[in-house]
Amino acid sequence: MTITTSISSVSEWDTCHRKAYYSSHSWGLGYSTMYERDSLAIGSLYHHAMKLVANGKPAHEALTLTGMAQESIWNTYNTRPNDADNILDTFAGLAVAHLKWQASDKSRYSDANLEVITVEEYIRFPMEDYEFTFVCDKIVRHKPTGVLMPFEYKTGKYPEQTEAGLPWDLQPRFYCYAVSKLFDEPVPGVLYEFIRATNPNKINILKDGLPSQALATLTGTTYEIYNETLVECAKRYCAPEWYPPAKRKYNSVEEIMVAYQPTLEKFQNRVDPIFWRRPHWVTQEEQEGAARDMLAAAKEIEVGRQLGADVRPTGLNRSACNAWGGCPYKSPCLVHGQGGDFEGVLKSDFIKNKIRLTDYEGKEI
Repeated sequence: MTITTSISSVSEWDTCHRKAYYSSHSWGLGYSTMYERDSLAIGSLYHHAMKLVANGKPAHEALTLTGMAQESIWNTYNTRPNDADNILDTFAGLAVAHLKWQASDKSRYSDANLEVITVEEYIRFPMEDYEFTFVCDKIVRHKPTGVLMPFEYKTGKYPEQTEAGLPWDLQPRFYCYAVSKLFDEPVPGVLYEFIRATNPNKINILKDGLPSQALATLTGTTYEIYNETLVECAKRYCAPEWYPPAKRKYNSVEEIMVAYQPTLEKFQNRVDPIFWRRPHWVTQEEQEGAARDMLAAAKEIEVGRQLGADVRPTGLNRSACNAWGGCPYKSPCLVHGQGGDFEGVLKSDFIKNKIRLTDYEGKEI
């Protein structure tokens, strides 16, 4: 008999056995948090929109349908967060800025240098008596080198932290191994696109109607969006009905653009961009080691599955308890260990078998 397990389940198990026990839908208790962090919610919106685009929807329609799907899930579970409008506005602003950035990107791994093989592909990869499932955001081929690579989007408030943690992440190593075997050719790494969860349209406009040139303003937007905003503001600034000529510091759009040139140049050398792509290289030894680790973890999970949901795993990763943002299952885990009503805690603060946006197909929940 083939035992199916998802890569995400193994990743949860790898992080903390008990966290996986409380959250896993396949073998554990299946409780999800009512509210996702904003960055996670935005990441889910991105993946849902990508799936729609891959199925032939135009980009603008995909954005609209994705927002409607998220609203539907919030309404179904009565979990609409207070900042829901801000989340949707940030997602829409990011998506539009992303398209403009892609169109202007001239880097080594720009869209022009990539051949897209698959998008949001559901992959089943067999090893021994197990079948590992995962959704690969994209599989691409780098045209200049002919190299085949999985392509993954990572969205977060501080994506630099995600990038810094990749050498210890089991997932990219296993992705390389699986894709290499499925396509029967070497796969030397994963191409990552990092997305900072910020609304690029929130540019501070000064009293004179022109955008601020303060460095703090530049961290939340892109060159393309800032430049467009500057041009629009400059045209309005020079209109007689907007700003009296006698009070103007600048007399033409051209003068304004020259004055703002140093600010625009800062975008070219910024160290905290909103979007960037970078390959994460993985050696053959690391790939084979990941396959062994993945199989060992799957076997451990299967032991837990056989014991049933009434038996809590003994493995506890205390560093995960105190990681950035904290573990959401910390309270029920503590109550459980003290013999208290941990399921009562779970039922009050979590949702059992909650549908995820990336699994939403527009059907009644």
